[in-house]
Amino acid sequence: MTSFVDFSELIERHYLSIIRAALGYTGDMQQAQDMAHTAMLKACNARDSYKPELPFFPWMYRIVKNTCLDDAKKRRNQIPLEDAGLTSN
Repeated sequence: MTSFVDFSELIERHYLSIIRAALGYTGDMQQAQDMAHTAMLKACNARDSYKPELPFFPWMYRIVKNTCLDDAKKRRNQIPLEDAGLTSN
């Protein structure tokens, strides 16, 4: 089990790489930061599944990738308000 402090240090050390990974999926800096922060929270909650004897970034990258792909899937399934007839024209 990795302590929260040790895990926080890993996140901090790889912070820019995490943002860059998310940016590669989103193409937008603000959205990339949002996705990266969501992924970091997910990683913190799943830190017991991280094996310290293995490299950290590939594990973290997978979480970032899945977070971005899940978000893209949700966005694709949303109906714009204009198409749903919910806007007041």
